[in-house]
Amino acid sequence: MSTRAFIAREPRMSVTGHLGELRNRLIKSLIAVVLAFGVAWMFVDKIVFVLELPLLKALPAEARHLYFTGLTDKFLVYFRAALMTALVATSPYWLAQIWLFVEPALSRRSGVTVFRFVFAISATFISGVAFSYFFCLPYGCKFLVAFGGGSELPLITLAGYFEFILRGLVAMGLVFELPILMQVLCALGMADAKQFARRRPIAFFASSVAAAVIAPSPDLFSMLATMLPLYLLYELGIIAARLTRG
Repeated sequence: MSTRAFIAREPRMSVTGHLGELRNRLIKSLIAVVLAFGVAWMFVDKIVFVLELPLLKALPAEARHLYFTGLTDKFLVYFRAALMTALVATSPYWLAQIWLFVEPALSRRSGVTVFRFVFAISATFISGVAFSYFFCLPYGCKFLVAFGGGSELPLITLAGYFEFILRGLVAMGLVFELPILMQVLCALGMADAKQFARRRPIAFFASSVAAAVIAPSPDLFSMLATMLPLYLLYELGIIAARLTRG
């Protein structure tokens, strides 16, 4: 019997088989996250300090402290910091597990690009997090602390600051996924590069509006430095779309 005939007669996996495969991949991903969490917990003091730096540098020398008002606030912040570190560090692995589970239903050829696809998602997300941490947060914290009159003194809580910084890091990481989203839409046949190219003026305007909202300070330099990377993401998405065959 030929290989093609064997494949044609190969029975499809049952619902129970799919659920079993999904369970196995979720267990593998969970184990990876738990192991990474254990390692991150060993260095959680340093991780939290690194996350605090953008604010600490913006505060006056005599007020470089964060406060906690609840008995469990500090533990929960440290726990979330270690968990987020573990999720980001293991993202290539659990994204690959998700893709390998979904890929057979999409195309037999897509397994060739699984690692390239996962690398692209991880690289763009981490780039967004880095852009937020090294540019947006330092200038943003400096502007917000210095904003207003000189009679107000900062009394910033640990929980409030970490809610702010984690949202900012995750949000910018997701924004940097724009080229991947555009490529996926083209692969699914829902859009193409020509359509994206025609919408450049809209993308430029949207980048300007987004920069006005998320720029770390209202000066022209900060707004341009925020707007240009956002618009360049759209241009990168057009290039990726042109390389995609739906």
